[in-house]
Amino acid sequence: MNVEQARELAYFSGPIITALGVVVSMLAIVLSTRPYMQAYLTTRENSSIAFLHVENVGKRPAKKVTFEFSDGLGPDGPDDEIPRYVRRQLDRKFPMWPTGYAIDNVFSISSKGAEHNDGKNGPSGDVTLTIKYQGAFWFNRRKERFYLSMEVIKAQTFLQNHSAD
Repeated sequence: MNVEQARELAYFSGPIITALGVVVSMLAIVLSTRPYMQAYLTTRENSSIAFLHVENVGKRPAKKVTFEFSDGLGPDGPDDEIPRYVRRQLDRKFPMWPTGYAIDNVFSISSKGAEHNDGKNGPSGDVTLTIKYQGAFWFNRRKERFYLSMEVIKAQTFLQNHSAD
């Protein structure tokens, strides 16, 4: 390769490399500032109530947020174990879910303690919650699945109630 060919290569490859660097930088910015929805079950100390906690922990508001529940039997299984008030609050499209916004819904109640939940006041088995939402741009559609295990809640409640023994 002579000097002339090296100059031509540098002349044409320089702008291409610069443009690729700008694209990679912009992608990194978009991905680091996107919304991120999370959901999990939690309990309070010495309580037989399980709460469904849903929050946007990302750095941007989530748009067009929808929630779908399915139990361990799959999407065609009965979904009457999900409490009606949870469905009423979450069975709609939210136009926007702000950054840092969180809700806690009562998800399961058992008067005998979570280890004796019979399904009348919430799911007795495991549930999958799918949250669909859009970021700042139309192509940034996300779908997150969260496995909500009542067995984990039962274990947490058992440990909390018996840790003082």
